[in-house]
Amino acid sequence: MAVAIVTWLFNFLLLASLVAGIFSLRLLFFSLIILGIKMILELPAVCRIIVLSGKTGLWYLYPLTQVLNLVYVSLVGLLGNVLSYEWKGRTISPVKRNTQG
Repeated sequence: MAVAIVTWLFNFLLLASLVAGIFSLRLLFFSLIILGIKMILELPAVCRIIVLSGKTGLWYLYPLTQVLNLVYVSLVGLLGNVLSYEWKGRTISPVKRNTQG
């Protein structure tokens, strides 16, 4: 559970800092460096998948998919805790909080 929270938090904060970077060149520069480090660290796994699938001509999409992944992880992380969804034939409801003292 802690890994999921840290992963979501990292992706959400990186996305937020990229968006906020529109107003601060320094923040945008820092955010792009962090995104670049993330891309380099994930490169070995992505390389194996691309080579095994035989889709080596799709490397040019890698930077775009990294940014889209930030949006996806952030949205799914939030919506999964608010909305019900179906998974493996079961309906999963958000966690209900105990409102009694």
